[in-house]
Amino acid sequence: MEIEFSGTYTQEQVRRAIGMIRKPAGWGLVGRYIMPALLLAVLGFLAYAAIRGAEVTTYSLVRTGTLVVLLGYYTLSPYLVSRKVAGQFWERLQQQGMHRGRADGRGVVWNGLGGETEVGWEQFARLKEDESMLVLVTEDGVLHMFPQAFFASQEDWSRFRQMAQQRVKVIH
Repeated sequence: MEIEFSGTYTQEQVRRAIGMIRKPAGWGLVGRYIMPALLLAVLGFLAYAAIRGAEVTTYSLVRTGTLVVLLGYYTLSPYLVSRKVAGQFWERLQQQGMHRGRADGRGVVWNGLGGETEVGWEQFARLKEDESMLVLVTEDGVLHMFPQAFFASQEDWSRFRQMAQQRVKVIH
């Protein structure tokens, strides 16, 4: 059973796919929620100390400033990196134009400017999906995204998602 797909990516689809794959899970996700809370707590403590008229030494300002910068960097870096990567990926996709291919029991085949490129299902290490996007990442880190709009029908989209879910051995 072959399932064909074709379409042109939008910038919003690229951003969403990159965001899906870079979204932390498990303790990483917990950390992404704890760090902004810590940042707010440090800033709140500074404001409280300033209001109370506490004596602030240069050392405590440097220490607190360093902590704020580090917590801010840790909190914002995933979003900034995702945005940068999405922009670079979008530029490359713009040059390629229409994307088309097919999926079957062996894997996914893309028809591009340089001919056909085939990736077997066993080469995919990660699968992320939502209601209208499926993202696959190979073992060597190459991202492949499949928006629902690339499929001719809802039935093709559902079959493709099921095929990917059954055949991709997800590595966490």
